[in-house]
Amino acid sequence: MFFMARRHVNSSLFSIHPLAAAVAASLKRTVRNVAPATGLACILAAPGFANAATFQVTNINDAGPGSLRQAVLDANGNPGADEIVFDASVTGTLNLTSGPLELVDSVAVTGPGSGVLSIDAGGSSDIFVISNSSVNLEPDLHFAGLTLSHATRAISASLYMVRPAVTIDDCILSGNVESAIFMYGYNGDISVNASNSELSGNGSHGILIQSTRYARPSEVVVEDVIISGNQGYGVAGFNLDITAVRSEIRSNAIGLFSRGQWDTVNNDLDVKDSVIVDNEGNGVSHIGWGSLNLENSTITGNGKAGVLLASLNSSVSISSSTITGNGAHGVNCSDLRDRSELNISNSIIAGNGVDMGSDLSSCDTLYSLHHSLVQNPGAADIVDTPSGSNIVGVDPLLGPLQDNGGSTLTHALLDGSPAIDQGDNATCPDTDQRGIARPQDGNADGLSTCDMGAYEREAATGPNNGSGVIGDFVWRDDDGDGVQDVGEPGLGGVVVNLRVNCDAAVLLTTVTDSSGAFRFEGLPDQNYQLEYVKPAGYTFSPLIAAGDYRIDSNADPATGLDQCRSLGVGRKRLALDAGLVPEIAANGSGFIGDFVWRDENGDGKQDSGEPGLPGVTVNVRVGCDPSTVISTTTDSNGAYRFDDLPAGEYQLAFVKPAGYTFSPKIAAGDYTRDSNADPITGLDQCRSLDEGQSRPGLDAGLVP
Repeated sequence: MFFMARRHVNSSLFSIHPLAAAVAASLKRTVRNVAPATGLACILAAPGFANAATFQVTNINDAGPGSLRQAVLDANGNPGADEIVFDASVTGTLNLTSGPLELVDSVAVTGPGSGVLSIDAGGSSDIFVISNSSVNLEPDLHFAGLTLSHATRAISASLYMVRPAVTIDDCILSGNVESAIFMYGYNGDISVNASNSELSGNGSHGILIQSTRYARPSEVVVEDVIISGNQGYGVAGFNLDITAVRSEIRSNAIGLFSRGQWDTVNNDLDVKDSVIVDNEGNGVSHIGWGSLNLENSTITGNGKAGVLLASLNSSVSISSSTITGNGAHGVNCSDLRDRSELNISNSIIAGNGVDMGSDLSSCDTLYSLHHSLVQNPGAADIVDTPSGSNIVGVDPLLGPLQDNGGSTLTHALLDGSPAIDQGDNATCPDTDQRGIARPQDGNADGLSTCDMGAYEREAATGPNNGSGVIGDFVWRDDDGDGVQDVGEPGLGGVVVNLRVNCDAAVLLTTVTDSSGAFRFEGLPDQNYQLEYVKPAGYTFSPLIAAGDYRIDSNADPATGLDQCRSLGVGRKRLALDAGLVPEIAANGSGFIGDFVWRDENGDGKQDSGEPGLPGVTVNVRVGCDPSTVISTTTDSNGAYRFDDLPAGEYQLAFVKPAGYTFSPKIAAGDYTRDSNADPITGLDQCRSLDEGQSRPGLDAGLVP
């Protein structure tokens, strides 16, 4: 048999398995780029399969020899734990046409990778069902390296005595009619552990676990997971402990929801290093008994409260977190009873109540509030503990929610933010939400002190004894004219060096963020010279082409160097930009296009009255190589176009916005009305383009 650690992991919530940590650390931008084919669950589970039987899937048939259904039947008939694996030839889509796959014992279903194999139930049934007649009352079910889509529910169970532990890794569960994962357990004690996966665009919930009033608590743990665009809860349950680490809970009806049913059953909710953003209702709802621990996390842009508390006897801790831009309130203590405790430390709660609310609502008594910034406390009685540690009624000066490094999005602290170096070193964690070490000397005063909020402003670059700044932008010069035109985007990940005293041997180095911005701060009064490092596939734009420093390129086209410049005390030089021209641009005469539309009825056909969708990202892979990409976005009519392409091979990649799924592919049999995007990957086929050839009619439908 193989076993996973079952139940009640919250006491060791932030002690991550060493191998898991090592693998996660090797994955750049884990949350937004799901881990590759060799699933982590398989790596960790492999030793337990030493004596397990292995059944191989050799085709994508629904049933019969070599099918997945036959492998499940064989595993069910073999006592003990089993593993189901797939031959390398099994790729594409496996259409499940004759009902769900029932699992009656411990089994690991190890696919070739979520981007390689999809199991599609056609909307007519569940995919995997954990049997109430299981021969094992505590079966372990592992799923890795698979996409599960268009099922009623991808993984489901309705159980009486059976208490399963379910692990998913490197999986995509999307486009299902109801929930991605739904489980009901009369006696509770169900465990779901998801990592390096995505649960998105499902008709009901991402994960929903239900049980009876007197059941033992169940638990859900998500690590490095995206849960987005689901029409119900992101993760929810009754008598359920929820743990979210380095995860993104985005654009669901409600983000995280945990409710205890009875005073003998605690429901604990722990969130660390995560972002909960743009959910229609509350970001986090904690109702009943148990604890809520929010650490190093960002809760922003949710339609109602960032955090809703309705607890009878709870311990609530909000530490080193940023709660901002939520529609009703930052923290709503509407039914937080006297036996509960609310402790807020090293946090920013500001800019909430965009719908006439406040940062704190009904939080009349804060048992402990220290080293925190609350911009609009409403009627809450703010008592400094210790005196003078809090900042009230002040704008924290936050940057936009964006990729500031780490695995989840954050709001950076801007220059002059009052939250910089105002936290408490004794109670702040060792790192911020991004994994950046705390404390640091963010204001260059010679003292390293933690910042308030989820973001730690890094110690100023350079000797750290000055206040000057040099920056700030690298853009993709699509037409090669050396002028920053409307629609030409910033380029992330470009290396920029700063030569101190204009000496090539003394360098400071940074990289542009996702918007193309860069900055060197804390610079003393010296001379400096910027050096832009040209990425492969680009040339530098013409130098000073517009004669306007706000839209020019300052990089020498041959060397990438700006001129040597002096920087006075405290001076800011923030318009030193560089344009990069894609080598593919302006040296061919072909084009590819042209339309992305809103497929209102989901039939995959461009019907009269179905509008174009603006602002959708479309990439073209040059040479059909995903590492060489040109990007654009659709215009106000849904049109897009890549011009001046030389002869070669190209592959379109349509990027699905939150709240949409792709239309069925080639449903009309008419290229002028069809969708060319693969429903799972968003990819068109690899296509050749002759010199001067035009390829219009490459469209994509998106179903709301």
